Amino acid sequence: DAELFERLGRKGSELTEVNGVPGSPHVWTARGLYGATGSTMDWLYGKRGIYAFSPEVYGGDGTLSLEKTGALTYTIANSTGASFNPPPSDIVTWADRWRSFALMLLAATPNVELASATPTEDALVLQLTNDGFLPVDIDLWAVDASGAEIATGSLSALRHDISGWSIPIKSTEPTTLTISMSATLQAGTVPHVVETATWTLIPEEGTWRLAEGTFTPQRDLGAAFGGWYAGPEWGTQAYTCGPGGCSNIRLPEDQWTPTPVPPTPTATPPPPPSGLFLPRLLNEASDG
Repeated sequence: DAELFERLGRKGSELTEVNGVPGSPHVWTARGLYGATGSTMDWLYGKRGIYAFSPEVYGGDGTLSLEKTGALTYTIANSTGASFNPPPSDIVTWADRWRSFALMLLAATPNVELASATPTEDALVLQLTNDGFLPVDIDLWAVDASGAEIATGSLSALRHDISGWSIPIKSTEPTTLTISMSATLQAGTVPHVVETATWTLIPEEGTWRLAEGTFTPQRDLGAAFGGWYAGPEWGTQAYTCGPGGCSNIRLPEDQWTPTPVPPTPTATPPPPPSGLFLPRLLNEASDG
């Protein structure tokens, strides 16, 4: 899941470059900040399959350095907490800096909807959407009014997109259908179901009416944040390094070779003007 963490982290760096403040670096906690094994984020991801982030909303220099002559330098932490709290006049500015990132993470969570149900001569074609950025594997079941299974299907790694599932059923043999859906998030070693839904469809005058559930068109939630993907510039050293090192995560679009820029030719400077020529040139320029 390193690629997915990196993509969300790069977008966070881009979205936090507001209010005259540079974008926040994104790092792996134990690599970019300090050793932190067994932290809450480890537990959330390792035991619950949650993509966890821990933004440090504000940071300042809150340490005191005392030097003892002829010995080591001692660094003493400032225990007042001032380094993690902005001045009261800046609270709104700094909170606003993280607002878009928080909303983006909410929008990125999976949300599966039924967009449409279109009959053909020998099938019913369903369009399902996931408007979230996190991909899910979708399992589907269709049963008739008697409870008999008509069809099963699956959609793999669906995210911020729409995909179709065709149920073989003849238009001359209409029957009430109940569609069940289960969406699984593949997170680390803890894949887990994050959403279930049921829709009941009734054939009616050449079309299908929803008796349970609703049709919801595909929505581009990423548009509110300038798209889901941040450019390669947000993966450079300036945005991926902390006191302990860098993330060192490469994405496919990073594997590019910049076009070499040819050196600018250096012209041979003309010989300096003589002592008599320079005053004449200055006088002529001032006269004209």
